[in-house]
Amino acid sequence: MRKLRIILIILSLFVALSAIWGGLSLILTNGSWIPTSFLEGSPFSNYIIPGLILLFVIGGIQIFAVVWQWKVRYSAPIVSAISGFSLLIWIFTELYILRHPHFLQITFFGIATLILILVILQLSNKNY
Repeated sequence: MRKLRIILIILSLFVALSAIWGGLSLILTNGSWIPTSFLEGSPFSNYIIPGLILLFVIGGIQIFAVVWQWKVRYSAPIVSAISGFSLLIWIFTELYILRHPHFLQITFFGIATLILILVILQLSNKNY
């Protein structure tokens, strides 16, 4: 269904732009708005590597999902599912490492869940 594709494109584009902005912010400011004390006990001493992961991995996967949905590829639902699961993995890992929940994590958890629900609906429709 065309509406599902459009919604998935919009959601993934939003997440991609947010990941790019967030990743660049972490890299350029070393997470100046997040205390480095949150990283104690983690494998990171600063926010540069997490910023690179957010920018290239999360942002890249989301852009890939946007392009695949846009081009109406047969594998588009699978790519969107990967984008949703990768976002969930990022959120859970971030919560585990930082141990300080933030409303943005809840927001992006909801978006990832919505992406996965829409993928299920898209897969149940033979004309995606």
